Amino acid sequence: MPLILFSISYLSSKQIAYNLMTFLFILTPIVAVVGNMIITSQIQNPQAHFTEIYLIIFWTLTVSGLRFLHATLSAFGVVLISSLSIFYFFPASQELWILHLFWLLTSFSFAFFGGYMLEKRNKDAFLAYEELIAIAATDSENGFQSKNVLNELIEIEISRFKRYKHPFSIVLVSIDDFKETKVMHGHQISDLLLIEIAKLIKEHVRLTDVVVRLEDEKFVIIYQETDGATVKILVEKLRRTIEAYSFKSVGQKTMSAGLSTHIEHDDSESIVLRLSEALHKAKAKGKNHIVFL
Repeated sequence: MPLILFSISYLSSKQIAYNLMTFLFILTPIVAVVGNMIITSQIQNPQAHFTEIYLIIFWTLTVSGLRFLHATLSAFGVVLISSLSIFYFFPASQELWILHLFWLLTSFSFAFFGGYMLEKRNKDAFLAYEELIAIAATDSENGFQSKNVLNELIEIEISRFKRYKHPFSIVLVSIDDFKETKVMHGHQISDLLLIEIAKLIKEHVRLTDVVVRLEDEKFVIIYQETDGATVKILVEKLRRTIEAYSFKSVGQKTMSAGLSTHIEHDDSESIVLRLSEALHKAKAKGKNHIVFL
C-alpha cells in the first residue's frame, strides 16, 4: 500500500503517466481491503473490523478525488471482493454474511449518492466559472470581445508575427458625435444605434478578424494577415457603408477611424497609442475620415 501511494504521489507531482496514475488510484482501495481481510483473518473476532471496509467505500466515492466513474468502479471492486471473501474464507454464519452484505450495499448506496452530488456540484461550479470567463471576455450587447482582453489579443498577434512574419493591422473606429446622440435621444436609442453599427461591422469583417468593444462608441478591429494598403481599402469600404446607411433610430451617422499596422519592436501599448493619435487626427479633419499612421 505505501508503495502504491508513493508511486501515485510521484506520478502526480511530475504530471506524467496520467492513465497509470489513475489505474493505481483505482486499485488502491481494493488492495487496502484485501490487506484488511488478510490481517483481520488472523485475529479473533474479525467482524469488529468490517467497519473499516465501509469507511473505505465512503472514502473512495466521496473523498479520494477520483472521477465519479473511476471511483464507482473502485468502490464496486471493494464491495465485490469483501462480500466474496467473507462468504468463502471467513468462518461466519449466514446471518452475519447477510448483515455484512447489507451494510456493504448500504454504505455503497449512500456513498454513491454523495459522490454523484459532489461530481454534479463540481461540474456546475466549473461551468459557472467558464461562463463567467466568457462573460468577462465578451461584450454582452453585441457579442464582440471585451476591452479587458484587448492587450492580450494584440500580444497574440505580435507573437504570431514574430514567429511566422505574418502582417496584421489594427483599426480604432469611433462613431462621430455619439455623445451628442446619447444626450439628445437617450440611452435606449443610442443602444439601438450601437447594435446597428455592430451589425454593419460584423458584415464587413472576415471570420479570422477580431472585433473588440472598447468604449461606448469605439471599436477596435484586428485584421489578421493584412498589410497597410489592404486595411485602408477595407476600412474605407466600412466608412462608406456607414455613411450611406440610414439608421432606424437616428437616420444618418458617420464614423472616423485611426489605422495602423504592426511595425518592428511594437507592443500592445505602443500600437494603442498610435491608434489613438491617428483617430484624433481623423476627428480633427472634420470627422468622417480615416487616418493611417
